[in-house]
Amino acid sequence: MNEYVQKKIIFWTFALVLGLGLIEIKLFLIPPTTVAHAQSIASKMRAPASLASPQTSLQNNIVLDEANEILDFQIPCHKKETDISAAGSRQIRFHFANCQDGELKLLAIVNETNAYDATIFDLGDSQQTSDFIPLKEGANRFKVSFIDSDEQKSEAQYVFNRPVTKVPQK
Repeated sequence: MNEYVQKKIIFWTFALVLGLGLIEIKLFLIPPTTVAHAQSIASKMRAPASLASPQTSLQNNIVLDEANEILDFQIPCHKKETDISAAGSRQIRFHFANCQDGELKLLAIVNETNAYDATIFDLGDSQQTSDFIPLKEGANRFKVSFIDSDEQKSEAQYVFNRPVTKVPQK
């Protein structure tokens, strides 16, 4: 190997070692982010929708979380057909707590307006909930089906009215 190539190899090895050494010194002298600082950043981040706490009204089995635009609806035991305002909501989640000692279960929830077939989750203790169901602007018609311990099916209808957003004209 000639002398010129050896000098180049030595030069670049020295430059690489010096560069990495400076980086290590910098990391050693500058303190890392503290746990308290990381926690303060994490507390400012948005929580997942499933963990968000209700922010505003509780009225007639309805909780509206305005920050996440989610409406939580507790299906009443009497399964009365109802028209409900869904102002400020883009999604809805149904909850059902059995009023008949575990004899009645949710079978299906369908938003007939946008053909969304909800997934139903069994929470135990005769309680069930749905996934988050998207709401279209205007009337959203839901068909909620139940089944009892004798395999008899029943239905309830609910209409959630999401106001139409008017686009300002120029």
